[in-house]
Amino acid sequence: AQIGLVHHHITFAAQGKGILHGVASTIATWMEYWWAWDIVDHWMMTGEFDWKLPVLGSWIKYKDPAGKPPCDWWGVNFYSRAVLSWYLQPVAMPAEVMTDMYYPIYPQGLYNAIKRSSRY
Repeated sequence: AQIGLVHHHITFAAQGKGILHGVASTIATWMEYWWAWDIVDHWMMTGEFDWKLPVLGSWIKYKDPAGKPPCDWWGVNFYSRAVLSWYLQPVAMPAEVMTDMYYPIYPQGLYNAIKRSSRY
């Protein structure tokens, strides 16, 4: 039997400068973790899954006894990168075009997702 997975590859970035950019950047980093890009990547490479909640620590923890999980194919579900303004609204980086779905057009992100996923 063939085993495959599809994961929604989404990254988050903050736009702007100053202290409010720092807040948006911290939230963007947390949201990227929450959507599990790094967690799923770590699991696919090692067989260890550890999803943590702020303050509470590990919420879901699993270690595959066989190590790296078997996977015959990997699907990439990619729309764009989410960019947050300092007031936490979806925006685009300078020179990017915003779509009607409030995602900027970001072809480099698809390349990054495919390149990173090729290690599985």
